[in-house]
Parts: sequence; C-alpha cells; structure tokens
Amino acid sequence: MTVTSIKDAWTEAGRIFPTDYEYSAERSERAGYPIYYSTASGVNAWISDLGNRLEVNLPDGKSVNIWIQAPAETTTTSDSAEETEDDGRATKEERRETAKRIQRLAYLYTVEYVSQMDNKKREDAAVKEMQAAATEGGEIKCMVLTAENNARVAMGSITDCIAGMLHLAAYGRFSVFNMPLPVNGIV
Repeated sequence: MTVTSIKDAWTEAGRIFPTDYEYSAERSERAGYPIYYSTASGVNAWISDLGNRLEVNLPDGKSVNIWIQAPAETTTTSDSAEETEDDGRATKEERRETAKRIQRLAYLYTVEYVSQMDNKKREDAAVKEMQAAATEGGEIKCMVLTAENNARVAMGSITDCIAGMLHLAAYGRFSVFNMPLPVNGIV
C-alpha cells in the first residue's frame, strides 16, 4: 500500500491496527527506530516507523507495509498562478544546495552506520557470552540481532546519497570534491 503523506500513513495504520498503541521507548531504543506497541494485554502487535514507510505487525504474524511517497512536486511562478512541474532546468546553485543537503544526509547515515557496527560488536559479544553460559538441559535463551541489518540499511542509504551526488555533479557540471566536508553533521 502506498500513501502520499505521513498523516495518511498513520490514518491507514490506525485502520489496520487491531488495538490502541503507544510509543515504546525501550523497544525503540533496541530497534534503533520508533516502535509503537499495542496497549492491549496479551496482544503482540506493533508499528515500526521506518521513515519512508510504516510496518504494521499484526498479532497473527502478518505484516503490512504502508509506503510513504510524496506526490510529484509542483512549482509556481510569480507570472502565473498555474502550477507546473519542474522542467529539470535547475540552476547550478540550486543543484549545489541540493548536493549539500545530500552530503549532510550521507554524513548522518555514516554516523548511524558506525554506530550500528559498534552495536554489532556488542551483540556478537553477548551471543558468545550466552553460548558460553549455555548448559545442557538448561534454559533456552533467544536474542534478536538487529545491528547488522540496520548497518546494511544505513550503507544502502549512503550508497544512494553518493549516487545522487554523482548524478547532480554530472548533470550540474560542478565538482562535489570542492564542497566543504561536514563537521558534526553541519556544512
């Protein structure tokens, strides 16, 4: 399912989700993204806010993705109140500003990637510790490992940002290598 705004996505999630829900700080911290868990007793259902989509996880084990795709942007000119689509003739300065925004995103995704790789090291150590403590006929322990996949998603986002920067540079005929590097996420 695809909607055109965050508000519409949450409206659809409210229609699909079987109970009331609330933000779960503990689950969100573990997952690395916002989790909204069912408030009903004994109901194992939640909504994951993944930025570009909401993943509605239902009690029966099924999940529904609600993708958020913004409608095509339109622009207006001062000469006319009529809306027209962008014809792709953005100025070099507009492309440079867009490239700077993409560069900031790439920096933030890189910080997230490094953080997730650190989390993976901690998860791997916890698994080894759990395996070392395992006893025959004893308790079975289970652990959900998320850091490796989260790092993979962050790296995919970094790759997309780099591709966007290179496309802008080729189309706008300016060098991305002459742009200042971000310091603490700010350029």
